[in-house]
Order: sequence, then C-alpha cells, then structure tokens
Amino acid sequence: MSTACFFPPEILQNIFQILIDYANKTIDIRIRKFTSLQKCLLVDRYWFSNSVIFLWKNPLRPNHKKNYTTSKLLITTYISCLSESSKNFLYENNIINFNQKISTPFCNYNNYLRDLDFTELFYKVSYFLLNPDDENLDIITLDKSDPIEIIKSYDDDIMNQKRILLFGELVKLFTSQTFSKLNYNLKLINWIKNKIRKFPHLQYLSNFISPNSSLLNLNYVEFQSCIPPQIFIELSNIISTIDEIYIKLDIDNVALFNFLYNLKKIHLLKIDFDHFKFKIINNLIKFTSFITDNYELIIPSDEFIPLDLSLNFTKITGLEISDSGIDSIDIVKSWSNFQFLPFLTTLKFSTSTLIKLDLELYSDIIKKTNGNLIKLGISLNDGLFFHNIHLFNTISTYCPKLRDFDLKIKGRLLYYIPLILQNCKNLEKINLEIMDDKNITLLMYKIGKELSKNLKSFYIYQEVVKWDIKFFHIFLKYCRLNSLYNLKFKFKYSQSFENMKNYLKIIKKYINKGTISRWSRIKEITNNNNNNNNNTNLILV
Repeated sequence: MSTACFFPPEILQNIFQILIDYANKTIDIRIRKFTSLQKCLLVDRYWFSNSVIFLWKNPLRPNHKKNYTTSKLLITTYISCLSESSKNFLYENNIINFNQKISTPFCNYNNYLRDLDFTELFYKVSYFLLNPDDENLDIITLDKSDPIEIIKSYDDDIMNQKRILLFGELVKLFTSQTFSKLNYNLKLINWIKNKIRKFPHLQYLSNFISPNSSLLNLNYVEFQSCIPPQIFIELSNIISTIDEIYIKLDIDNVALFNFLYNLKKIHLLKIDFDHFKFKIINNLIKFTSFITDNYELIIPSDEFIPLDLSLNFTKITGLEISDSGIDSIDIVKSWSNFQFLPFLTTLKFSTSTLIKLDLELYSDIIKKTNGNLIKLGISLNDGLFFHNIHLFNTISTYCPKLRDFDLKIKGRLLYYIPLILQNCKNLEKINLEIMDDKNITLLMYKIGKELSKNLKSFYIYQEVVKWDIKFFHIFLKYCRLNSLYNLKFKFKYSQSFENMKNYLKIIKKYINKGTISRWSRIKEITNNNNNNNNNTNLILV
C-alpha cells in the first residue's frame, strides 16, 4: 500500500473505535468484532500502529471462557514490558524464568492501557502463577473456572507472596505512566458474595503505586464494611476522589468512616443496608454530605425504615427496595414516611410478599417523587397484589420524564402498558419480563402502536412462548410506522416453538428496513438438562 493511499490516523482510528464500540455492546459479538480488528494488525506497520492502541486499551477484563489462557498470555506480555531491575527482582524470587527475564516486547503495550481494575489484575496474576501439572488440573477446566475460587484456593504462603510481588511490579509499571490517564477501578462484589475476608492485593497497595503518581481518582469502587480496618487505612493513602462507590453495610467499621471522611469528592455514594442496627450509619450520612450530592440506597423489603434516616438524607437520588419477602403492610407504610422523595430520579421495587399487598402504597411513593423519575423498576414477583390499575395510572400520570422502564409482571398486566406509553414520551429503554405462559402477542401488537419515537432498546423475555406470528409481524410494523430506526431489540425465550424460521425471516426483514439495528444478530443456545430435553434460548441483540 502506498503512502498516498493511507487513511489519516484520526480517520483510521475512528474506524477502529467503531469496531470496539460495537464489540463492547454485547458479549455475543465481542469475539467476532475483536477478530476483525486483530486482522488489521497484519496489513502493514502503519495499520498495526493505529490498531494496537485499541486492542490494548482494556485487555484486563474478564474472559469467562478462557480465564487461564488469556491470563498467561497477558501477564507474559506485560512482564516483557517491565524494567530490567523489575525483571531481575522477579527472577531472583523465582517468579519468572530466564526466558521471561530476557524477553523484550514488540512495543510498549503497557503505554496503551486505559482501564485498570486492581482486582482483575490480581486475578490474572493468580492464574499466571498456577501450574496445572502441580494442581492436577487440565487447562480446559482452568479456562472455565471462577477466578474467586482460584483466590480462595491459595493457602501456600510462598505462592501467596509470589503473586503479591508480581502484582506489585505490574502496578508500578502501569502507574508510572505520566503521559496518559488511567481509569482505575476496584471491584470486590464477588469477594462480598463469597465472604472472603483476606485482601492480599490491597495490603501493600500504597507501596506499589509509583512515587511519580499523584493521589488516584477511581472511577468505581465496591466493597463491604467488614473489610479489615488496615485495608481502609491503606486505601486512604492513595485515593483522593471516587466517581461512584458501592458499600455493603454489614458491620460497624470506624476505619470505613474515616476513609470516606478523608476523601475530597464522591460523585455517587451507593449504600446497601443489611439492617438498620449499626451506629456508624447516621455518622456516615452526616459526615459525607459535604463531599457528595448524590446518594442511592438499597434497603431490604422486610426492613422498617427509621424516620430519622429519611430526615438526614436530603440528597438521595436513587432508592431500591430489594426482595426479602414482605410479611407486614406496616413495613411498606414505613417506606411512605420518607420526606425527601422529590429528589429521587431512580426508584426500584424488587419485592415478593407473604401477604395481600395494596399497590396503592407503591403508588403513594411514586407520587411523592414529584414527576422527577428517570428510571423505574417494578418486580411483582410471588405474592398477591391488588389495585394494579392504580399503580399503572400513577406511573402514566406522575412519570413524564421516565426514560428507563424495567417491569417484571404476569402477562395479563401488559394490558396497562399502552397507557404508560401514551404519556411517557421520553422512554428510551424498556425491559419486560413475563412471568407466565400467557399468549401476549395481541397485547404486544397494542404496545407496538404506542411505542415512543425516542425508544432505543426493547427487551422482552418469556419462559414459555405462545406467540402468534401475525401479531408479531404487526408489532414490528408499528415500530416502523412510529419512525423507530436502529432499534436494539432483544427477544429471548427458554423453550423452542414452531415456525421459528418464519420469525427469523420477519426479524431479518426489519433489519434490512433499518427498523431493527443492523448490528443485531440471532444467537441460539441449546442446553441439555438431566431429562435430555432441549431448552433453547434465542437472543436478538
């Protein structure tokens, strides 16, 4: 290729960025799109130099199908980028071999990194140091293993020390980049779920951060309050601000309070309350109000909400009632005692009930938001709910700004959805999960007539599908008549049904017309259960 035929770098890089953007929209197409970009490396040096920066922006991401293999390759590559002194140090501690010590990279891949999750890096280091022969494990098993199980299995003090040292040298490598800005994350949600109490990669983190690096701004952090106090003290030495933080409050921890108090800024503080029994809660609210303007609360549905909590929280923007089973109407009434609801932009009810529940209580809470809701999620799971019409009338009347609507209901309640669509004209995303096997295609046809022209994403799931192909066709026809273009439509079911080829023809027809995103595709997954029956998932993404 002659120089005259080269795309300018900014145009070529824009093309590559499009490939990455579509690859990141869905797991289903990620491999295919990254393969396309990888082929660009082979054109010539010019294309290589412009495409490699995208392939190495965020390689430290989960790969649940090839955890071990990708970790080996990535960490080996980054080891080759280490300084000579770091390689000598690792070699002397029997962490790398001689070939790794003398290896040199084709280019400085570490300079292209833009997203660094400390925990994900630690996972990959842990995989890298595994020896399948010693562990009596095959590579296929390791590739599909859960990283958290690998972390839990490290009982050898020597091996534990090795992974801490290797992790530390790589952190120094990444944080020494003075000419590029890294997006830092610290995700511990799996550690929370698995009740892991040791955090070896965080114990000495301040020693690993390059001395040339200033205090860090983290994009996202998640942890629980039961983390050992010394970890919070360690984090206080390196973190200045946090864009979004999620905290699971399960015990009192003064060190957590001090860590938050010493931060300069938190954009969003998300607190998941286990129970309102900890003394630190009121102090947490009181002493973080000067560094954040946005709180989101997650509260168990079997918990009474104390009135003083609502009086202290004047900056709440999100409230989620998580499903724990409701056994008292008085509990729901306590939610209605909140004083600050006009500040809410996000509200979610994920509740089941052991009693008869009047949904007017939900309606009262929505009314108090004063029309400011942008995101609303309602799951009417197990239990007996009544006054459904009042709830849907309230949504249609009191949610004019609604953009994101997530609903988990029985099929007959879809009857009320057109009412919401007629009044909520700003809807961009709709998620519907149907909890029974009712034939809903006639109702879907009515929904199609009212879809907002702003709609960008529509997802529907039903376990057992009984769809009439005629009304399915009419539903998509109304999408087109409503001037919907490039709609991301996702249709999923778990049991196969007849006339699937006809459904696929209709879907492809509307992809060609531009109604459905041309980047959509069908994925069919078949799993055999113990009875040798086939369950099929069809997803249009």
